[in-house]
Amino acid sequence: MSSSPDGFAFDDSMGSLLARLQAPNSGTRHRHAEFEDEIEDIQEDLTFSGLGNLSPQQAQALEHQFAINNYQTRATRAELARRTNLTERQVKIWFQNRRLRQRQEKQTDKVEDDSKSMFPVVVVLFLIFMVLYEFLADD
Repeated sequence: MSSSPDGFAFDDSMGSLLARLQAPNSGTRHRHAEFEDEIEDIQEDLTFSGLGNLSPQQAQALEHQFAINNYQTRATRAELARRTNLTERQVKIWFQNRRLRQRQEKQTDKVEDDSKSMFPVVVVLFLIFMVLYEFLADD
């Protein structure tokens, strides 16, 4: 394991793989397109930089596209990445995180709805209990 100046640790084999994939050998030049996504992923792993804070314009564009469709095709993701000046991987991860947040919000709403729907039942049972208690206490 090696570490970069910012303290991010990475496997030495990742660096050598990246160097081989980017080597300017004439025989492998045509294969670079096949490994474009893998190269981008490795580069981001080596130079770890998270999404951080998005600009309001980036967030609006991502949220707008999410409202249209929760899942993106590769072409849509590439276009959105180009328009927002983010990498395709950052867009992909943003959509994954947004879907997770949506599921969590639905679960929270369901629990709140369940507790609200139980309130009248609890009140009625309490009143019945009080009436029975008063009735039995009088005897």
